[in-house]
Amino acid sequence: MIKSIHIKNYALIDEVKINFSQNLNIITGETGAGKSILLGALSLIMGNRADTKVLFNQDEKCVVEANFNIKSYHLEPYFEANDIDYDDELIIRREIIASGKSRAFINDSPVTLEVLKQLTDELVDLHQQFDSLELNTEKFQREVLDTLAGNASLLISYKEIFTQYKKNTKELETLEKQKFEKAKELEFNQFQLKEISDLKLVEHEYEDLEKELNILTSTEDIKAISAKITNVLDQNEQSIIPLLTEISREARSLSGKDERFQVLEEKLESIKAELKELAREADDIFESTEYDAKRVSFVQDRIAVIHKLLKKHGLTSTEALLTLKDEFAAKVKDLDSTEDKINALHQLILDQEKELNQLSTKIRTNRLKVAEQFKINILRILGDLGMQNANFEASITETFQYLPHGKDQIVYLFSANKGGKLLPIKDAASGGEMSRLILVIKSLVAGAMALPTMIFDEIDTGVSGEIAHKMGLILHQLAQKHQIISITHSPQIAAKANQHYFVYKSDIHDKTYTAIKVLSHEERIIELAKMLSGNPPSQAAIANARELMG
Repeated sequence: MIKSIHIKNYALIDEVKINFSQNLNIITGETGAGKSILLGALSLIMGNRADTKVLFNQDEKCVVEANFNIKSYHLEPYFEANDIDYDDELIIRREIIASGKSRAFINDSPVTLEVLKQLTDELVDLHQQFDSLELNTEKFQREVLDTLAGNASLLISYKEIFTQYKKNTKELETLEKQKFEKAKELEFNQFQLKEISDLKLVEHEYEDLEKELNILTSTEDIKAISAKITNVLDQNEQSIIPLLTEISREARSLSGKDERFQVLEEKLESIKAELKELAREADDIFESTEYDAKRVSFVQDRIAVIHKLLKKHGLTSTEALLTLKDEFAAKVKDLDSTEDKINALHQLILDQEKELNQLSTKIRTNRLKVAEQFKINILRILGDLGMQNANFEASITETFQYLPHGKDQIVYLFSANKGGKLLPIKDAASGGEMSRLILVIKSLVAGAMALPTMIFDEIDTGVSGEIAHKMGLILHQLAQKHQIISITHSPQIAAKANQHYFVYKSDIHDKTYTAIKVLSHEERIIELAKMLSGNPPSQAAIANARELMG
């Protein structure tokens, strides 16, 4: 709800502040007095582009500030998402300077015009003459019908499943595309994996085989050298160990006379023990080394096969080949698992389609139930508003595909003339007919649908007398639950106001100013009388005005 608007240095307005009623606010004034200026200022609050031509005084900035009560709008998540401080009392401000630059603020936080538009779309419904954008939208037409049908809880359940359904179908498309694109990759990876797996490699095998081949191809040298080592160390009296035994014995014979020989004898015994161990190891090597032609052939063949794979993949070790094998195995497993995922998603989607079908059928049934009564009510009220020959229908066509709000395409069809062809509203209704039609529709859903502040600019164009009176009654009834601001030339509509504002011009020195004031009860009677008969009003017009005021 708009509580107030403060306008400074805008068009013909030097400065004005308007406090609005929470019910029906009527704005009247002579043509050219500046009623549309108020809508222009309000459009700035709603995020429209600014123009320096609006500056009343080019040396000062223009400021338009509106105060809203948004307690019942449940907009906390929006404020949190846009990192703006929330308060039930909302202040929106636009500032324009002579250079053409403008700034927008929500609760003193600077914001972009896009953010401002998104917020004010929830707060203000500005319906100007010939402006039929909202009524022509499929979204508005569907929401009206669903509100009357009581589909709110069903749609919540449907949308939750539909969101997951769309996510799953998209994922399924991606997986099936991957499956198609990776079919050759799977075949390649399976072949590579088999080639490596068939080798049955063990850790460090290639390196160990190379070492073994070096030994197998050097058996003669190994036996010769190991035998020579044994011979030199311990095979005859001239070998090292027998000689060490002799000199160690001689050193021991002198140890009692010279303790230095005791130390020498101990060291000689230690060396002799190490050389004996060395001789045994050399002898073991001699005994265990035998040339095996079959083994040589096997090892050479095995090395050749492994080397070929190493070279193919640009690797140098058994460890690298085993790592590559694991990588191929992981790829094959991943590609194989895609098929499992596809099957699981197929089943999940089938289950979700079953649920969506059940919910959409209930939603459609409810829509069909209220559509006929909705049509009857609209035509009845349109008849009261002078459109007795109008025809209307809420067309509900089942599409057999799952849409965000069910399976139906909803289009409002309209004809203003008797026997006329029913066409979409945008193709069939004039501006005046559109204004009356949207007023009727909003009056029918006012009690059930969350509507923002509604602003009507000359919705009474082309109507007068009893029809204007009935239009005023509709506005007054609508305003019992929703704030209405209406600019009108009709005294019948103005008489229904909870608060009546009069826009006027005044000349001060060499400048013309637009101002606005709230009319008292008696001032309203005089203003209505002027609207009925002209200025000055006749006594009959004044009496008529009193009667209109009730």
